[in-house]
Amino acid sequence: MAQMISSQRNFLREEVEKMEKRFDYAKKTEKALMHLFAFVLLVSLIWGFFIVKGFAGKVSMLRLWIGIIRLGGLASVAFISGFYFRRMKRIKEETEKALSEKKEELEAELIAKNYFEKYLGGDYCILYGLLTDFGYLNFAVIGKTGVFAISVKGNKGMLYAQKDASKKFENEIFSKCRAVNSLVPKEISVKCITVFPFATVNAVHRVMNGFDFYTASLDDAIRFIYERKTHLLNRRQIEETCRTLSALLY
Repeated sequence: MAQMISSQRNFLREEVEKMEKRFDYAKKTEKALMHLFAFVLLVSLIWGFFIVKGFAGKVSMLRLWIGIIRLGGLASVAFISGFYFRRMKRIKEETEKALSEKKEELEAELIAKNYFEKYLGGDYCILYGLLTDFGYLNFAVIGKTGVFAISVKGNKGMLYAQKDASKKFENEIFSKCRAVNSLVPKEISVKCITVFPFATVNAVHRVMNGFDFYTASLDDAIRFIYERKTHLLNRRQIEETCRTLSALLY
C-alpha cells in the first residue's frame, strides 16, 4: 500500500463549512427581509386606507399631507426591503448551488484518496491536500514512474473530455502543476491529471507547454501513473521529492 501523507487540515471541508455559514446567514437574512417587506406593505395599505378616508371626511389638509408624506416613507422602505429581499434570495440560491458543488468535490476527493491509497503500490508517496500559490491541489503522487499533480472534480454524468473541452480542466490545473514542477529537480517533468470519480469520462491525453495533461476516470488515472515512464525515479529521489513537496501541505 502506498504511503499517504495528509495535511493537518482539510481545505475543502473548511470551504464547505464557510459556505454553510454563508448560506445559513443568507437564508436568515432573506427571511427577515421578507417579513419586513410584508409588514411595511401591510402598514402602508392600512395607512393608505386612512388617508383615503381622510379625504372623504373632515380632516385638515395639513394632516392629510403629513399622512401622504408618511405613506411615501413607508412605500420607500417597502421598495428598499423588497429590492434587498430579491437580491438576498439570488445570493442564497447561488450560495446553495456553490455549496452543493463543493460538497460533491469533497466527496469525490475522499473517494479518490481511498482509491489511490488502495491501488498505488508501496513505492509511491501520496501527498493529500496541497496549497500552491495558484490555489488548492488535491494530490501530488511521487513514485518510480514520476511526479503527478492531481486535481479531483465532482462532475457527474457523461463527460466527453475531447481536446477542446479538456482545455478548461487543463487551464485550471496548469498553474498548480507548474508550481509543483518548480520544486522538483529539473530533469523531472511533472504530469498533470484531472480525475472524475463520479463521471463517465472519455479519457484524453495530450502535451501542452512541455507538460503531459491527462483527463480521466480514476481507473484510467491509475493506469496512466503506472505506464508513464518518461522519468524513472529511484527510491532516494522519491523520498527527497516527497519531503520537498510536503512543504506545500495545507
